[in-house]
Order: sequence, then C-alpha cells, then structure tokens
Amino acid sequence: MFEFRIQDLFQTQILIYLMIGFGIQIFVCWVLYFCYKSIPQEFRLREPWMVWLLFIPFFHIVWNFYIYPSLATSYKKYFDSIGCTEVGKCGRSVAVAYCVCVCCVFVPSAGPLAALIGIGLLLFFLVEICELKVRVSLSTKSPTTILPPAPPESGKSL
Repeated sequence: MFEFRIQDLFQTQILIYLMIGFGIQIFVCWVLYFCYKSIPQEFRLREPWMVWLLFIPFFHIVWNFYIYPSLATSYKKYFDSIGCTEVGKCGRSVAVAYCVCVCCVFVPSAGPLAALIGIGLLLFFLVEICELKVRVSLSTKSPTTILPPAPPESGKSL
C-alpha cells in the first residue's frame, strides 16, 4: 500500500529543483560555449571548453570571475580590432556584477536578494553577449552579404 509522507514530498521537491537548476546551468554553459567559439581565436582570452568547468562545485564561484568578464573582454578586443567603438565594454561591468552576486548568495541575510539580482544580471548579460555573437558572425562574412543593395541612381536611363 502507498503511504504518503511529508518527507517524501520535500525530497521530491528538492530533486525537481536540482534538476531544473542543472538544466539551466547546462543551457547557460552551452550559450557561453558557442559565444566563445564565435570569437576568432586570436582575440579569445579563454578557450570555449573552459566554460564547462563551471560545473565543478564551489570552484565555479571563483571560475565565474574568469569566464564571464573574459568573454566580454574578448568581444571588446575583437570589436576594437575592426574599429567598432559603439559596443562599449561589451557587458564586462554586468559580468563582474553577476559574479559578485554569486558570491553574495552565501551571505545569510543578503542571499535571496543577491540571487534575484544575479538572475536578472545573468539574463541581461546573456542577451547582450548573444547580440554581440550575431554581430561577430555578420562582420566575419563578406561585405556583400551584410550591406543592402545600392539604390538605383536617379537621372540615368536604362
């Protein structure tokens, strides 16, 4: 016969939350991996495979400070090399703020607020980095695929 126990319910909830968190972490690492991969080799500060080291427990707290800001700096180096100045710092400040929020999650009184702010910063950073990834892929293609066709000249007959 099936017995209903509160303890089993809590264990199931914890397992579900862990699975959801693990899935989100896989997605974030996958996005970071392909963003690193989109940057030409000579401008990368880290190799794409290094983002998967974020799965190591407790090590990821420190490793965040190496992965997130260096991704933004790598994009900045690339855009500086092609003379594009409109990208700003490529989200480096947001990346550092996110890393600080991850550290603050372990402070008892500030943990929940730091977690909420950190989630917002992470989403903002990922959107910004993905936009930069698209710009890199457009800038590495030939100029004829980027520019729209020239308008016909007025005053000339065909």
